Formats: sequence, C-alpha cells, structure tokens
Amino acid sequence: MFSHRYNYDVYDRAWFTYGNNNDWTQLNVSISVDSLSQSDFKPPAIVMSTAVTPVNASAPLVISWEPQDQTELYYVYMHFTE
Repeated sequence: MFSHRYNYDVYDRAWFTYGNNNDWTQLNVSISVDSLSQSDFKPPAIVMSTAVTPVNASAPLVISWEPQDQTELYYVYMHFTE
C-alpha cells in the first residue's frame, strides 16, 4: 500500500493506494474541480479521477484492510463518482 499527499487537498490528508493488483484494471478519467464542490469532504479531483475495475467483469471488486493496531478506532471513508 502506498501513501500520497496532494497540494490540492484542502484538508492535507494522506491518500492510500494498493499499488499494482493483477485482478484490477486501473482507470483514469478527467474530472472537473467544480463537479466535486458540493461534497463537504472535498476530495481532490486528482484523487477522484483514478479508479479500478475488476479484470474479469463478472468478478467482485474485493478491498480488504488489516489495522496495524487492534486497540485503535479507525474510520474508513470511501468516495465514489460517476
């Protein structure tokens, strides 16, 4: 898993990617900054313009995560766009 930070992110968050996965095809699209302005979370357009889809269209897209510290409380936010 890789972490990225973007100057465009008004909240200076760390964004994580899973890197290369042979079961996924990476997608990149153009998204205008204005199309994301209604979200209180304000995800950067550069983040929202990347996505993945299963290589096999009938297969599920499985995303898993193991917390590093079992005693901590974590929040996971997922952002979707079309």
